[in-house]
Amino acid sequence: MKIFYFCFAGSHSSVIAANIHLRRLPEGQIPTVAEIVTVNEFDRRSLKDAGIPYFLGKDDNGNDVYVIGLGKDREIGLQTIYHLLEQLAVPTVEWKFFDTLSEINWLTKLGGFLSGRLGLVSIGRVLAAKGIQGCYFRLTDVVKKAKEWSNE
Repeated sequence: MKIFYFCFAGSHSSVIAANIHLRRLPEGQIPTVAEIVTVNEFDRRSLKDAGIPYFLGKDDNGNDVYVIGLGKDREIGLQTIYHLLEQLAVPTVEWKFFDTLSEINWLTKLGGFLSGRLGLVSIGRVLAAKGIQGCYFRLTDVVKKAKEWSNE
């Protein structure tokens, strides 16, 4: 099965959720800002990467785990992906997308904007990480749902 975590650019909340899923970040405690900003993929992708899946690894059950940015029209993006999969006769039941953007707070959005759009990476990355701390357990809940789905 293929599990996709998606957010705006595929750079912040989706990366953190995927790393929680792959046990690179803890489920039961909030990591420090330093731990978050040192995640290899955190705040490294931009809007030009939107729509391009990025493979992060295989989970304990052998499922492929990806991140993808779907921009502001997430529903249209998902509709397009599922339509293409059907047209290519790919079993869509083996592909599942989990929204992490709906779980983030304004601080994560501000940090992402400062870093990605204005190029103020050093301050934007830290603000995004602080925002992630504030919504971390909501992201772990998304991961729990993904793991429940993949174990069915």
